[in-house]
Parts: sequence; structure tokens; C-alpha cells
Amino acid sequence: MYRLLDGAGRQRVPCYCTGNNIEQAVEFGFKKLKLAIPHGPADGNEGLEKNEQLVQRARRLMGPDGEIMLDCWMAFTEAYAEELAARLEPYRIYWMEECLMPDDYVAMGRLNAKVQSTRMATGEHEATRYGFKLLADYKAADIWQPDMQWCGGLTEMRWIDALARARQIPIIPHAGWRGGAAHFVFANKNTPWCEMFLPWPGGPKEVYERFEEEHQITRGPEGIYMRPPDRPGFGFELKPA
Repeated sequence: MYRLLDGAGRQRVPCYCTGNNIEQAVEFGFKKLKLAIPHGPADGNEGLEKNEQLVQRARRLMGPDGEIMLDCWMAFTEAYAEELAARLEPYRIYWMEECLMPDDYVAMGRLNAKVQSTRMATGEHEATRYGFKLLADYKAADIWQPDMQWCGGLTEMRWIDALARARQIPIIPHAGWRGGAAHFVFANKNTPWCEMFLPWPGGPKEVYERFEEEHQITRGPEGIYMRPPDRPGFGFELKPA
């Protein structure tokens, strides 16, 4: 499929890992990690401290050159997001994702204008190009994250990418390694990274071997890289009933 999308010239795509199993991700070879932030406004100063401790541990384990992103679960207020961003500025956060409810374009635009220490990312809960047009109109995010399974499929993803390219906004799809989206990621030069989840730690080694084989995992200067399958279409294989 990626060849039909004019993507045969790219050799591999750098990946980031989503999850708080930091030690597992670092041992596997990831140099880009997105943390699920566990505490929000209801947890007060103690929650802020625990969020910082999580980020601090990730920075210590990944070293000064690793990239750290935050998934904020649509759970913050504007004030809390600003306070957390200021508190975490020394840790060089690459982006904060979905700080606010995804349809609050006005507030997201205000937050994006105020916070200068990191980038704002959102988009997985947008369906069709029209939601992304609103993100653009309100200057609500620096990075767009459509999910190919939710936004309307590959064709709609390409419309969204066209809107993003016109505004010099990168596309980094939600769950970009699965459901056929890896072909779009691989073929699209406006998509610098691919999101991945590792299999849960503690399983049999065959699980991790299959994961590496299926996603053609390689390692290099940016950590972990992937390629989509070379099988026809999206690469799905049907199992006989």
C-alpha cells in the first residue's frame, strides 16, 4: 500500500513508545517516550509533585537527549496545564497532548498561545477534516494526531494532511503503527514519527520476537524504527475459519 502512496523512497520511520513502563521502553531501545500523566487538578499540589517525579524519572533513565511527551487525558484546566508546563520546563518536554477537552477550541487556542516551553498536540478524537479545520482556525495545536480508524479512513487522513501541510503543521497519527495506518506514516514525509505500544512486560519472548518481526523493527541513532509490512494492501492476513 505505501508504494501506491508514493512512499517507496523512505527506508524506515523513527518511533516513540507510549506507556509508563519506562525501564522496559529504554531497555528495548526507545529514545522517545510518551508518558500517561496520572494526576490532574483534583489532586492538588501533591499530584503536581507526583507528575513531576514521573517525568524526572523518565528524564534520568532516558538521558538528556531523549524526547519526552505527555498524554494529559483531556483532564486539565487551562490554569493547571499552564502550571504543569512551567513546572516541567527544566525537563524539556517535547509536547503536551490533549490537555483540555477536544472540542474546546477556544481554550486550546488560548493555552497554545500562552505556553511557550513546549508544543501542544491533539486530534485523535476529531472525526473528518472539518474538526481539524477548527483546530487550524483557532491555532489550537502545533502537532495534529488524527487516528486513521476514527477520522474517516485513509482518504480523509490525506485531506487532513493537506490542511496540515498548508499550515506547516506535522501529522503524527494516534496509534500510527496499527490498523494499516503505518502505510500512511511510512509514505508521508509530513509524518516524522510513528507511535507504538510495546507488548506488556513479563510475557514469553516469542511475543516480543513476533512484535519485532511484524513491524520490521530496527535500531539506530533515534532509537527504534519501523516499516509497514510488504504484503499486499494494508498487509492484513485472513485466518481460515
